[in-house]
Amino acid sequence: QRLGDGVLTLYTNTWPAFVDFVTGRSISVGFHGAATALDGVSTMLLLWLRHFEWTGLLLIGIGLFVLVRMRNWPVLAMTGVYFVLLQIFNLFYAIGDIFVYYIPLYLVACIWIGYGGAGIAMGFRFDTPPATESAAGPSSEGRRQWGVALLALLFFFPAQ
Repeated sequence: QRLGDGVLTLYTNTWPAFVDFVTGRSISVGFHGAATALDGVSTMLLLWLRHFEWTGLLLIGIGLFVLVRMRNWPVLAMTGVYFVLLQIFNLFYAIGDIFVYYIPLYLVACIWIGYGGAGIAMGFRFDTPPATESAAGPSSEGRRQWGVALLALLFFFPAQ
């Protein structure tokens, strides 16, 4: 790319330049130390609270509970490991505008919210119902109705 009389080189075709590009060092100053990353935890929590509010965070927790209850270990492992690694990376990555790096985390959280909503709608019942319902507990239909009512109630509470 021409820049006046000289040429602006944005990328050099070398292995160190490739590593710098992949890790983002070409657009940042590098990585924070452990103390600075630990200081960023409060900002991380604030971002999660501001972007999802307490209702979203509650649904994320419910979604994780549903995944554990369903024993859906492949989805939980795939999304959980990715989530933890990227969140740790975001804490250590030294860039001024870190918000765009939270988008993949938010998408994973939306997957968990979907599982949470499904769990509530199904009354947290993912196994096949027994032939006869026990008199001690609510029926599957009753749990489903309470689940839908709880989900609807989450949308009526003020977000802030």
